[in-house]
Amino acid sequence: MGRRKGMYRRRATTFKPGHRFGFTACTADETDANCTGNMPSPSNTDVATISSCKPAYKRLSKEEYERVVNSPVKGPEIFSSQSQQTMLLRPTKHHVGQLITWLSSVAESTGNRVVNLQVKVRAYHSAMMAHREASNGCAGLLISVSDMEEFVGLGSKVVFGCTLCNYRSELLPLYKVLNQSNKPGRNPSELNIALQLGLHQTSISSTAARRLLSSISLPSPAVSTLQKSANQFGPVMKEINENDMAEKRGIIKETLQLRGLSRDSPIFAEYDRQYNNPLRNSRSKTPFAPASQCRDVIVENVTMDKFVIGYHHSNKLCLMGEMKRRRGHKVQCPGHKGCSANLRQDANIGDEQNGGKICASNY
Repeated sequence: MGRRKGMYRRRATTFKPGHRFGFTACTADETDANCTGNMPSPSNTDVATISSCKPAYKRLSKEEYERVVNSPVKGPEIFSSQSQQTMLLRPTKHHVGQLITWLSSVAESTGNRVVNLQVKVRAYHSAMMAHREASNGCAGLLISVSDMEEFVGLGSKVVFGCTLCNYRSELLPLYKVLNQSNKPGRNPSELNIALQLGLHQTSISSTAARRLLSSISLPSPAVSTLQKSANQFGPVMKEINENDMAEKRGIIKETLQLRGLSRDSPIFAEYDRQYNNPLRNSRSKTPFAPASQCRDVIVENVTMDKFVIGYHHSNKLCLMGEMKRRRGHKVQCPGHKGCSANLRQDANIGDEQNGGKICASNY
């Protein structure tokens, strides 16, 4: 038997004429100023004399909406318990037809940017030619819209918009990328790799680099972006340095052979160790080296070039091991999966003789 109209009872939540679902009412004598909006209407009042309190709808900008909705205090007490007469609408993206009035109210991109000159000239020229074809020779000025700018570390992508017509270009990058066809994901920017090259050769951290960039009005990359770039760049830099030291050792052996010595004869070298903390911090506190990291460097004394032919890094720190031990897991550093330490916590990091043996045995 098929279902016929009116066979089933109407649901209680279905809208009915005269039903004020979701809104309270105020009497006709009350005005919008003194209407409470949260008091129940009298039962003996005629429905015809009651006008529902219609809330006002308002669409805020993205910054205003986040300022109103987000609060450092969590919980329902951040909003009033009274019925709100203003309903906030979520901000939406600007329509292309509204770009003329929008550009007049939105500021142009300010500050400094690190760009590649060739890429920027080509991007602006392509946007200018597309603007000329789309708007039939419009004489408006193309500016970079600040709200549509995207940052990829130090690099940036901009959208050019005309000040007279509704033209808007596509998102154009102003930096060069390194093509990595053998790896999934987006190709990294040359700027981010060059920044990691400088950070790996200096003693400043990512936080100090962000402070330096902010002081010269450059958009500083996020800490997660810098860490991701460091994870990608670290193994590559290690491989390049190992290949370079192997090449230098080959040059030293050829030099010894040209001097009439055996190619496999010992290489005269000097060794030194550097700690991450100064040794003066332990003058009256501990007889051991007050450090958790150190690096050993071997320099040859065969030629006047003083090539670096050996390197070793010792590390006691492991963030993943500390997190697992706090959660109750019994892990030993080094030894577990993803461990960044190669030296035990109770090991003597000041034993330079043992460090020299390890550094020399690696090559």
